[in-house]
Amino acid sequence: MAPDGRVAVTEKAPPRLKAYTESGDLLAATSAELFDPQAKNMCLAASNDRIYVADTARLAILIFDIAAGAAQATSSAPAARLAGAAP
Repeated sequence: MAPDGRVAVTEKAPPRLKAYTESGDLLAATSAELFDPQAKNMCLAASNDRIYVADTARLAILIFDIAAGAAQATSSAPAARLAGAAP
């Protein structure tokens, strides 16, 4: 939950990200095609207007910008590279 009350959740069937306002209104939702269909138990973190989601099947972190009210992927990188592990 963000300090302003926004809430982000992930779903697994189909895998996607949704963001809601403090009152529960849908703020943004991603297309399921952004994630691998086998992605399950996706973890997420938030910072300001960005949401970071781990695609557990592709082993990638997707970064979404929800400032404009639309969840648009701004980046995707292998999780190992973001964690500082050797490729």
